[in-house]
Amino acid sequence: MNTYEYINERDILYNLFDCIRIVDPIRKVVIHQIKNEVDIEKLPCYEFWNRNQVCENCISIRAYNEEKSFSKIEFNKEKVYFVIATLIKINCTKYIVEALKDVTEDNILEKISKKSISDITKEVNRLNEIVVKDELTGCFNIRYVNEMLPFNILDSINENKTLSVCMLDLDYFKQINDTYGHLCGDFVLKEVGKILKDNIRKDIDWVARYGGEEFIIVFNNMSLKNVTKRVQAIKDKIEKHEFKWKDKVIKITSSFGISTLDEDTKTVESILESADKMLYLSKQKGRNNISHK
Repeated sequence: MNTYEYINERDILYNLFDCIRIVDPIRKVVIHQIKNEVDIEKLPCYEFWNRNQVCENCISIRAYNEEKSFSKIEFNKEKVYFVIATLIKINCTKYIVEALKDVTEDNILEKISKKSISDITKEVNRLNEIVVKDELTGCFNIRYVNEMLPFNILDSINENKTLSVCMLDLDYFKQINDTYGHLCGDFVLKEVGKILKDNIRKDIDWVARYGGEEFIIVFNNMSLKNVTKRVQAIKDKIEKHEFKWKDKVIKITSSFGISTLDEDTKTVESILESADKMLYLSKQKGRNNISHK
């Protein structure tokens, strides 16, 4: 039994949803659309939402990774949809079924549906960002790293593009918490997050808080030479920045490790491990350094 037959036999789905499709969440393409069927095989799955880039809150890759069902609200400039992503296994192979229900006129979303297109887009984006954004810094979170980085790596390999992962750590950050308190530490993290977000290319590169005082920057399709220049500029901005907390002015430095996609770093685990090793090397040099593979 193939994937189409497996889903097609579940006639009840036809009555519950307006569109049912099978997607490859790693490559971000539609494998097959079952209801409202058209010839869309291998089209980007995000094209339905009138986007030219991957959804930040991709519930299909989440369902794939965590082997659970997830749901969200999405908007395609015309209608509001309730979307469910469910994992199925056929002959030991994992697939994701996305079921889409038009809920534009549902009473539960009455307040949303009466808003302008711009307001609906903002509200849906806000709801979806909550899942993949770090609450403190506004950067992406670890979940986003695990969901987006595999796609970035695969896309770079398939399109013969470069990709670099930069891991950074704030030097002696514990001393800030110990001296001024955790509220001050949180303030510093927010400020650093803003510096990082302001110094990457919007909608091309992205930054995530990886845990504690550690961050990750992913540079898509940028040469190692230019990545190093960009990271040097970021390091300088952090070092020169005056973190004003109450009546205190706090200064900090940061250490960076960069790994670029190659034969030895073709997986999420390997490229992160490589970047972490480079970060460790920067710390061994006395911190406030940049090391790259």
